[in-house]
Amino acid sequence: MKASLYLLAAFGVIAFGSCDYVKNPYGKPASTTTPPSSGYVKKVLVEDYTAVQCINCPKASEEADLLRKNNPGRVITIGVHVGSLSAPLGSTFPYDFRTTAGNNYDTQFIQADANGLPSGMIDRVSWIPGTFPRSVSDPTQWSGYVVTRLAAPDTVFLQLTNTYDTVARSLQSKVKIKFLTPHPSAYNLVALLTEDSIVNPQKDIDSTSLPNSIVTHYMHRYVLRGAIDGNTSGMGSAIPTLTGDSTSTTILYSMPATFNGMAPNYKHCRVVAFIYDTGSGNILQTEEQKIY
Repeated sequence: MKASLYLLAAFGVIAFGSCDYVKNPYGKPASTTTPPSSGYVKKVLVEDYTAVQCINCPKASEEADLLRKNNPGRVITIGVHVGSLSAPLGSTFPYDFRTTAGNNYDTQFIQADANGLPSGMIDRVSWIPGTFPRSVSDPTQWSGYVVTRLAAPDTVFLQLTNTYDTVARSLQSKVKIKFLTPHPSAYNLVALLTEDSIVNPQKDIDSTSLPNSIVTHYMHRYVLRGAIDGNTSGMGSAIPTLTGDSTSTTILYSMPATFNGMAPNYKHCRVVAFIYDTGSGNILQTEEQKIY
């Protein structure tokens, strides 16, 4: 039986730079089309936890961009702004990129104000026993964990089809799910919205020649704008009832005119959907598509 889920709610990653204006260093983002040989491919979600006043965060964002560039169509990235260093500060840092979902992830997995930034998660796997759950503060370790996850067996196939009405600002996202292996656990589906290439100030330790190490025209990549599946916490909902090994759902989302006072560029917005095991918290599969 196919099930449909009609939902309303309100969703990002970062780049780097050492000069006053930073262009996209890698050009147009790669397509996420699936290789035709098998029809299925394991994709990995890299969550880059950052803040506009975090002076070391651009290095982590650069690493996230490299992982995306070096694994086209297989690594999906999100820039999640969290903690007190993400708070607006007068005209220097005028916008607040924090979200309800991002704040919840910070509480559960990162605790930025206590543990510091940057930090990240790769498929939300607990990589280092004894550390705070799932967070990896050293971005130089991310690539090794990404390689491990890319080599993991395909267990779930996700397909996204987006339809966006630019006048009504209404988004319809159809999600198809197919399990490729036995599925004894409970699973949730999460749908997030990101916006790429947002130019806004950022502190950068490499920009020492600039006043207060602030890059005024910094390009923030794939910034989390919020959860769009009806659960603003970002934890999603149980997948619809399966028919055999497959199911589908439709998400309806009304795009706001602004996010915390900043009008989005709809052409730069993407839906990021992922399936995770509610027991372990590990992400099994992720998919991403532009809204139109």
